[in-house]
Amino acid sequence: MAEHRRLFFALWPDEALRQQIAAISATADWPRGARRVPAAHLHLTLVFLGDVPAERVDAVRSVAASLRVAPFELSLAGCGHFPRAEVGWLGCVDAPPALFALNTGLRQRLRTQGFALRGESFRPHVTLARGLREPPVLPDYPPLHWPVSEYVLVESRRGRAPAYTVIGAWSLAPVSD
Repeated sequence: MAEHRRLFFALWPDEALRQQIAAISATADWPRGARRVPAAHLHLTLVFLGDVPAERVDAVRSVAASLRVAPFELSLAGCGHFPRAEVGWLGCVDAPPALFALNTGLRQRLRTQGFALRGESFRPHVTLARGLREPPVLPDYPPLHWPVSEYVLVESRRGRAPAYTVIGAWSLAPVSD
C-alpha cells in the first residue's frame, strides 16, 4: 500500500499572536465535552487536501510556489460555532480580498494538478475547540491584528496526541503586473 500524508495549507500565527489567541481560549466558558485546541496547533486553514500520496507532495509544493498573492492583514474578532463540525472558533472581521484570492488560487491550481478537494465554501476562522454541541461563550476582547506575510503546508498526524508539522512555507509578495 502506498504511503499517504495528511496535508493542508494554512496561515500559521507567530508565537505572540498564538499566545493572545490561547489566552482568549483559556478564559472562555466552554461547554461540557469541549476539547480545546493546543496553542501550538492554532492556525487558519486555507485548503484541506486530506490524504495525499507521498509521491504527490512535490506537486503540492509546486502549486504553492506558483502562486503570487500580496501580503495582507487579518482582524480576528468574535466567536462562533459550526454545529455540524462541532467546533468553536474565532472569526475574521472584514476578511480582505487577498485572503480569498489565496484560497481560490490554491484550490484552482490544486484541481488543475488533479487533486480532488472537498467543499466549496471558505469561512475563514481559527478553531479553538472541538466536540462542541453548543456554542461557546468567549469573553469580550479587542480585535487581534494579524499581519500575514506567508502561508504554510502542514502535515497532520492522527493519534492519541495529534501532531502538526509545517513542511513548507511560502512568502507573500506584492503582485507585479
